[in-house]
Amino acid sequence: LFPMFRGVLSRVRMYSEGLTLAIVSVVIFGDMTIVVRFASFYTQPWELILLILLVDAAFLIPWKKDAWLPQVSILAACWLLMELNNYYALASIVFSMAYWLLMRRKTDVIHRTAYLIAAVLLCFISVVNGTHMLETQTKVEKHDQMTRGVLFQADNPEEALEFFGIEPRYSVLTDNYAAQSFPAADIYSGVLDEGFLDQYDTGEVALYYITHPLDLVSLFDVGTHSAFITRSDFSGNYERSMGLPPRAKSPMMSIWSTFKEQSAPKTAGLFLLLGAALIFFRRGSKDDTPEGEAEKVFTMMCLLLIVFAIAQLLTVLIMSGDSLLVRQSFMMSVFIDILVVLFLSEVLHKLKIIDVDKE
Repeated sequence: LFPMFRGVLSRVRMYSEGLTLAIVSVVIFGDMTIVVRFASFYTQPWELILLILLVDAAFLIPWKKDAWLPQVSILAACWLLMELNNYYALASIVFSMAYWLLMRRKTDVIHRTAYLIAAVLLCFISVVNGTHMLETQTKVEKHDQMTRGVLFQADNPEEALEFFGIEPRYSVLTDNYAAQSFPAADIYSGVLDEGFLDQYDTGEVALYYITHPLDLVSLFDVGTHSAFITRSDFSGNYERSMGLPPRAKSPMMSIWSTFKEQSAPKTAGLFLLLGAALIFFRRGSKDDTPEGEAEKVFTMMCLLLIVFAIAQLLTVLIMSGDSLLVRQSFMMSVFIDILVVLFLSEVLHKLKIIDVDKE
């Protein structure tokens, strides 16, 4: 976190502003939502570390033109993220654009060739992992792709099924009929293999969302809502070590997660508004000085981070609907935390809200 915090604190000029940012950062990144994740058997601890590595690279690259480590860390972090979780495949293609951006800053053959190789390699790895993600999609994920995704957001499930050539009677699988007494279908029994699961694939589902963008926006809002509620109901060893009963939530170090869950507007609009405000505040100067160029590059890196988070969450939603959001929305949740800190630093820098220091 050091490069990110150093970059954030460099935006403020007063001790009071820096102290405010430091306190807010401790409250956010010291929250139990993140701390207890490191005892998880899932890949979330590594995903957290690699995401922060990408953010650190975004802070270092604009002002470290001759350093190789930040540029290499993008390739390494994206590669490892895809190896840990195939749902990062599409998102990692976004960061290949960072290397095309860096090629504009370097005119020598060595750097431009290295960036070109890195961009092509990252795209190739993304395609390989994306293909593997499609090939290893389970029956449950494919079932949820339709029932917890397409049908979940469709105003008329029967019309949505008609788009795929599926008989309207399968609309009983959607949650719209959850209150009715239809028995649940066993996905692995084979009763849905013909006439339902064999009638669509991920490409057709993606085409459906392209032709019905409001359904995808609505589903993305559901995913963002889930990202605001990521504190585990059960943290196992933590509750036992604190002498708490199972599923009890300690108030200690949980101010931020409680605020996000109970008070903050949990919508995609808030996330997009924070992202747009950050880009607006950090937009680079129009001059061609080294500092102006660095600001432009940093603004683009921030934009890539935002698109990266959106692409990862959309991949999860398109591949499996909202069924895996409890685990797969963790990255978006962490990025929202990072975005809040970056936004606060810009607000303090531009508006000088806290101005108590004396000359």
